[in-house]
Amino acid sequence: MLHNLRHAFQSIIHSAQAGRDSSASKLKPKARRTAYSCVIDHDPVLLAQCFIWVNCLMKLQSVPSRDIFVHLPDMPASELVSWLQALEVNLVAIKPFDERSPYCNKLCQLETFQQRRFD
Repeated sequence: MLHNLRHAFQSIIHSAQAGRDSSASKLKPKARRTAYSCVIDHDPVLLAQCFIWVNCLMKLQSVPSRDIFVHLPDMPASELVSWLQALEVNLVAIKPFDERSPYCNKLCQLETFQQRRFD
């Protein structure tokens, strides 16, 4: 799955970068730091969305990996996790908020930013 997504995404990135290069001189550099955070679980759709999201942040928006946080509740090793580690994205293990409602796991990512300074 990850292999197919890579090929499709590369053509999108190439097209987007061509358009961005022509307007790059109009953009002002960011002075502040922003954290980008998500929570993913075992759902294949969320895994694919995470792959696309991280690629967009890093390749289209030039977000450094140190500013990307992927929270994983009880996530076993996978191809995606290995890929994220290779990119040096921040992987944060979290305990599920409540087994009855996986959507509430999103709340767990807030703890990551209690002691950090981001916009």
